[in-house]
Amino acid sequence: MTDVVWVFPTAELLAGGFEFTQGLGASYVAGYLAEAGIQSEFFLPDRPMCIQEIVEGILEHRPRIVGFTCWEANIYACRLVSARLKAADPSVSIVFGGSSATHRDQLLMERV
Repeated sequence: MTDVVWVFPTAELLAGGFEFTQGLGASYVAGYLAEAGIQSEFFLPDRPMCIQEIVEGILEHRPRIVGFTCWEANIYACRLVSARLKAADPSVSIVFGGSSATHRDQLLMERV
């Protein structure tokens, strides 16, 4: 079981592409959490996956919290994956961070 799983999908996810990366801000938070004894991991699959496989892959870690790094380019991918995660496991807490979470908060929260 992992306390927090960090997810940073690229915009290409919506176009059928594939790539996840590790955000700098989330890396700082992960380091801080590690010092406090809170385990976190980055979701960085090594193969293309459909949305359902992405959700299943994240939930395999049995996270309590899933944190998304949201930028303007990936805001819709974050909304899509987070909505599917909540539908699959309503007990998982979803947290949005990044510049779009700060400046586009209403857009992120609509229908999520």
